[in-house]
Amino acid sequence: MTSPESGTGVDRSKREAQSLTDLLFLSRGDIGPGGVFAVLLAVASMVVVLVALAGQTRIAAVLLAVLLVVLGLFTVPLGNATGVHPTLGMHSDTRLLALISVGIIGLHQASIDGFGWLTLVLLAGVIIGETALRRLHTYTVNAVANLPGQPQHRVDRLPTQLMSAVSVLAIALAAASAVFGFTWLPALVVTLVVGTVAILDLFGRINRLRFDRRNRKRLTKAVQAYAPTFAVHWRADPGTDYQISMWLPFLQRLGKPFIVIVRTPENFAEALALTDVPVLLRRNMVDLDDIVVPSLKTVFYVNNATANSQMVRYPGLRHIMLNHGDSDKAPSYNPVSRMYDKNFVAGQAAIDRFTSHGVEISPSQFAIVGRPQIEDVAKASGPIGEVSRPRVLYAPTWAGFTADAAYSSLAVGPLLVKALLDRGCDVVFRPHPYAYRSPALTAACTEIAALLHADASPEAKHAYGEQAEKLWSLSECFNNSDAMISDVSGVVADYLYSNKPLAMCAVHASAADFVTEFPLAEVAYLLEVTKTGITDLDATLDQLLKSDPLAEPRHKLRTYYLGDPGDRPYADLFFDEAAKYV
Repeated sequence: MTSPESGTGVDRSKREAQSLTDLLFLSRGDIGPGGVFAVLLAVASMVVVLVALAGQTRIAAVLLAVLLVVLGLFTVPLGNATGVHPTLGMHSDTRLLALISVGIIGLHQASIDGFGWLTLVLLAGVIIGETALRRLHTYTVNAVANLPGQPQHRVDRLPTQLMSAVSVLAIALAAASAVFGFTWLPALVVTLVVGTVAILDLFGRINRLRFDRRNRKRLTKAVQAYAPTFAVHWRADPGTDYQISMWLPFLQRLGKPFIVIVRTPENFAEALALTDVPVLLRRNMVDLDDIVVPSLKTVFYVNNATANSQMVRYPGLRHIMLNHGDSDKAPSYNPVSRMYDKNFVAGQAAIDRFTSHGVEISPSQFAIVGRPQIEDVAKASGPIGEVSRPRVLYAPTWAGFTADAAYSSLAVGPLLVKALLDRGCDVVFRPHPYAYRSPALTAACTEIAALLHADASPEAKHAYGEQAEKLWSLSECFNNSDAMISDVSGVVADYLYSNKPLAMCAVHASAADFVTEFPLAEVAYLLEVTKTGITDLDATLDQLLKSDPLAEPRHKLRTYYLGDPGDRPYADLFFDEAAKYV
């Protein structure tokens, strides 16, 4: 299960930022690098204006050129934006001041003609209008896809994300005209182009908002006609689609019509890429009223997002938490779990975890359903000691939000992988997707990938990067390994199903304290991670890869953590229980 952790001390604003560029895109109201950067740009633009007013047109022109280069670098969007375009309306005040300095320079140079004045006025209007457009973009309309009887989601075709960068280009062309007396026509043409895009986007947004309001009754009728028996409610940060993707195939195998309800444009785009069942974007709490129809009986949840409470408020529905993994982490005994009618858990260990941490929940609110996602995990074919060249899966967790959940071993990951390579092991490296949200952990991932790439052994069969993280499922990573090293993570319990040996990294904790806090560690070989390295690394790897003295205890603990289907297929534990509610 995913949980907050922050061994690197990354705060929430940095967690949400995907890169340095994203940090610089933060609004001026944020406390952080984005706010400081915006203030510095604004001050620089005011200096340019003051220098121009003082009649120092050459100096002003040089300063303006530098300012426009910086603005250009940080108004060109990187990647695709599925919600509010990150560059739209960025640094509009700075661009307006730059435009004013162009006008002042042009007056000193007597180089502004009728086209020049028209360009300056229109360009100022475009820059001011961007702020209004950005606010309009925040009111992204609800969207529908794959629902019979409803218009399908329309992807915006206008290059709105380029408006800020194009306006900087227009200012640069205008500055060239003002300083050197060039014709103003190029600046005017670029201004007219970006202005046309702005006007078309404005009317398009208004029409979509009007359609969304008029379409509410038709949408309800379309959902009623589709007659879903259950729904999946999902609200999560971008890039966490694994939370829902792990459950969609099994929910589809229930053979009942259902819908996916998402709450953000980013989640809408991600869900559309995962399924062909109806996906409905409902931005606000009141929007949910339109799709709660008589046929809908149950709502499943895959995380503890705050927005879940807006759906749980419907008393006529059965609310079931599926979650997206099972581990001994704190989120696996979150008191919020009390608000659901049922909590589907993998095994008895999950139930006992709540009790042992003082979280009292009625036993009737739990149902043991196993982890259907591991139905394809292959069992160990023999003792690890008989494998001549073991293949070890290293699956470290990530660094999140709070220091008390600093479980990631990636800081010593390169040391660990090098030790495996020195033993002649093959390595499958699959870090948690969130690892790349931390610069420090990203650097560790890069170093590990470089170590694996540099291994010149002719028999080496390492898997990392796209192969291990994208092309292979987690089960395939399990099946392509003989042993695993991980941290406090849901993958540990899942790997238990394979009967293969596993090791856990005890980060900033002694072995005894670690086992007390995380009981699953009783059947794992513990690698104590300290500030200077890993304690008894070689001896622990000998146990993991050769003698495996915990083989029998590990086998006994499997049922406690993962349930027991008896002679039936493992996933039937889930299907039998879910069928009661759909």
